[in-house]
Amino acid sequence: MNLDPETTENTQTLSNNTQLTTKLSSDENGNLIIDFPDELLQAVNWKEGDILGIELFAGRIIFRRVG
Repeated sequence: MNLDPETTENTQTLSNNTQLTTKLSSDENGNLIIDFPDELLQAVNWKEGDILGIELFAGRIIFRRVG
């Protein structure tokens, strides 16, 4: 997957069909960074420091808290 942080947006759909969009950014090494909006973190009960697993399923990227 080739994502350009300058032009790529990440849209998340919450269980109540609310969509949130955030820009991707990258660090000095070119690693992509997704800043999850506070509204999303509250909706899924995540907090800074949580460890997320990433899964590809049916053309979607799924994040799940694993620790």
